Amino acid sequence: MTQVKIKFSHDETLLATFHKEIQTQHHQWYPTIFKPFDQSRFEQAITQQLQEPSHHFFIAWLADQPCGFVHLQEVCLPQNAMMHERKWLEIAAIAVDPRYQGMHIGKQLLVFAENVALEKGFDDLSLNFWSANQVKSFYEQAGFVSIRQGASKHLR
Repeated sequence: MTQVKIKFSHDETLLATFHKEIQTQHHQWYPTIFKPFDQSRFEQAITQQLQEPSHHFFIAWLADQPCGFVHLQEVCLPQNAMMHERKWLEIAAIAVDPRYQGMHIGKQLLVFAENVALEKGFDDLSLNFWSANQVKSFYEQAGFVSIRQGASKHLR
């Protein structure tokens, strides 16, 4: 397995660039939900998220080349009449540059995210993905279990 170094990043330009493939794919699958990728809009959004203590961005490096990233978000829902308070670390986005796929970099990013969750005192690490994305078996092999599914019906 190729070992990568995973480091915290404030580089909104590089982080936005990693979102390009994700956003482009999502826009192709669901154009009524996702906008086309816009580098400057993503840089602005990431700059805002970097100001918030609940967002954490990390880049995987192979030698001196960025090869993947993970965006982690701390989530806390207060208790209400129906549910207990819930806290978890969410993988808001994760991607590996296509040139580096198949080198177990995604697995290393998932293990890294698990370690961050444990270090921050979270008992749960979660993620969501769109049904058109064929990544379910990858996440299941990494130990993730589906606990909720959704459905949508387009009306107009």
